[in-house]
Amino acid sequence: MLAAPMPSLSPRATLLLLLALAAVIFVAGLRLARVEESVRIDRDREPLRRFSGEMQSELQRLDELYESHLDRFARTASMWDTFALRREAERIVGIRQWSVLHRVAAKKEDVHVQIVAVPGERTPRPMFTSPASPPKPPSSSSGPSSASTVA
Repeated sequence: MLAAPMPSLSPRATLLLLLALAAVIFVAGLRLARVEESVRIDRDREPLRRFSGEMQSELQRLDELYESHLDRFARTASMWDTFALRREAERIVGIRQWSVLHRVAAKKEDVHVQIVAVPGERTPRPMFTSPASPPKPPSSSSGPSSASTVA
């Protein structure tokens, strides 16, 4: 039995196919091997510093405004008219109590007026730091001293 001859490719065709295959592999390698290079550029911090300075000055301005409201309230409040005192204190956020304190030698009683918080008002709890040295006792002079407690 004689087998049918198999068609064989010419050496030139084989070479062309192998060169075409090599070209496809080369192009695919170039496509896959693209290298991306990242260069880190330092950011300019000047806008952030400028914003920080503006924010700090605005916070300082608001703090001074709040203190001026408290100072005006302390100077103009009627110490003995509790209804007017409550009405004025409720207009400033954070006041929880108004107290008029007398020295021990005075015959008058201390006055404490509680101020009700507005519903939903969020105020921070006061934090008192201890002084570095103990306070000196006050001199014995008579007269009322007024103080407002801000929460």
